[in-house]
Order: sequence, then structure tokens, then C-alpha cells
Amino acid sequence: MLGRNDRSEVYRFRILSGPDGLPETVVAKQGVCRHEETFDASGGPAERIFNDWAGAQFLNELCGNLISPRFYGGDSDQGLVLVEDLKVGKNLSNLLHEDNAEVAERALVEHARVVGRMHAVTAGKVGAFNKLRNRLGRTSGAGFKIGSLLGTFRELVGVYDSKGISTEAEQDLNTVGASLREPGSFWAYTHNDLGPYNCLWMGDGVKLVDFEAGRFGHARLDALYGPLHFPAFWFTHRIP
Repeated sequence: MLGRNDRSEVYRFRILSGPDGLPETVVAKQGVCRHEETFDASGGPAERIFNDWAGAQFLNELCGNLISPRFYGGDSDQGLVLVEDLKVGKNLSNLLHEDNAEVAERALVEHARVVGRMHAVTAGKVGAFNKLRNRLGRTSGAGFKIGSLLGTFRELVGVYDSKGISTEAEQDLNTVGASLREPGSFWAYTHNDLGPYNCLWMGDGVKLVDFEAGRFGHARLDALYGPLHFPAFWFTHRIP
């Protein structure tokens, strides 16, 4: 087993026999249920594993394995997805907690490059993605709520105002809201979980993995992760 959480398990399997050209190993990811319930393809963790499946297949169909591991297939009844085994030992999180600033810088630049490539190749293709995703099963449509985010910031501005501290933030919030509501060419497939542990370092580039939260959205939201030191996770990552 390569990893486990309350939503999925990840394994490496060795291929013992088959047609010529098969890889030696593959990585299998399977959706699991909390409290050991039986996996149900119509609910529970199925939405996240099918998001992962759809994202991996969609990106592979558009640009092969330039962005993510090769997608081999899956079993919707079992909530199982098979992808290429990259056999790498480090992710971006490892690099940001070591003391090699040169390698960390290269990895961060490559991270930005591959995220930008993902947005560029998927922009304008929301119909193709939705067709693929809808074939796999229902989706709740849960995602980023612009109004909720702006409302939270406006509450914070109100607290400052009540204490006589001027932030002059209202115009900025209106500008951000307009941009998010009308993304234009920035409407693209977004990863939405770009923690550095979901970015594998290949030595000369990076590959993205784990598309459980992937969906179409505003590309600039993905683009914020690196410049803000990945703050949406267990801890903020320093830059060595």
C-alpha cells in the first residue's frame, strides 16, 4: 500500500503477465467508505474517485502524460482507477522542507508551468469534460462559492470599520467579485487541491496527481497556491 485516508486507498501492483508493452507496475486507487461500509457507486466516496478518474482521463486525452501520469482505465462498480506508476520518491512538499534552494526553485517554476499548461489546454473544453464526468455518475456540483467567500471578507472589513480602522477594501472586493463571476478565457479545468504533496518531482519537471476535487473553475484560483506558499493545508510551506 502506498497510502490511505478516509476516502481512498492507493496501491502499487506488479504485472505478472500480459501482452507485450505492458509496464512492470501500475498504481491503483480505490474509493473506500468511512466506518467500513460497502462501496456504493451512487454515493459516499464515489463522487471523489470519479472526479479523479475524469480528471486523469480528460488530461490524458488532451495531452498524454505531460501533466499527469498515464491513465489506463477503471472499474466504476469497484470505484477503482489505474494509472501509470511514476516510481518517484519525492513530491514538492519534500523539496520545500529541505535546504536545497536551487532544486526548490526549479520545482516551483515547473509547478507553475504545468498548472498553466493544464489551464491552457483545457480552456474552452468544459463540454467535453462534463460529458466524460457525467458518464461516470452523478455529481453534487459542490465547488467554490464566490458569494460565500466575498461575504466572509466583507464581514472582516465590517469588524475593522467598527473599530475605526479604514481598510478601503470595498472597491477591491468588488473588482475581485467581478473577475471571479466573469472569468472569460480563465474558465478552465482546475485542480483545486494543489497542495505540494499532489505534485511529484520527476527530476526535470513535475506531474500532478489526485484530481478528486478537480472541476472547471477560475484558473486564477489554482494560480494562487504557489505565490501564497500553499496556505490552505495543514501548515504553510516555507521557501528554502
